[in-house]
Amino acid sequence: MVRVPRQGGARQAALDAIGKVQWVPAWGEARIRSAVESRPDWCISRQRSWGVPLPAFFDARKQAYLDAGVVRGIADKFEEHGSNLWFDAAPAQLLAGVKTAGRLARPRNAHLRPRHA
Repeated sequence: MVRVPRQGGARQAALDAIGKVQWVPAWGEARIRSAVESRPDWCISRQRSWGVPLPAFFDARKQAYLDAGVVRGIADKFEEHGSNLWFDAAPAQLLAGVKTAGRLARPRNAHLRPRHA
């Protein structure tokens, strides 16, 4: 745990960064902004040790491959198989059958891989 001053420093940097993120869903921005503004203490950790991974994938050029269809598809698989699937399955297995923008997700790069926390 770390105490974060109300003015300047890490809190202000985090608030500035929040506005630069594309939020899916959009209401997530207000939720996280409120938490950052109001909480005096922050837990600094590698959250995957106790939380749920973010279903973001990166290709060999470090370009993110993520959209609402991917998030929903991975969430459905976690509901059925549990979140350890993130570590037990290959990226192709995680994305198999996942629909994005009305079509199946078909990563073009064989090096596509999830980013583990």
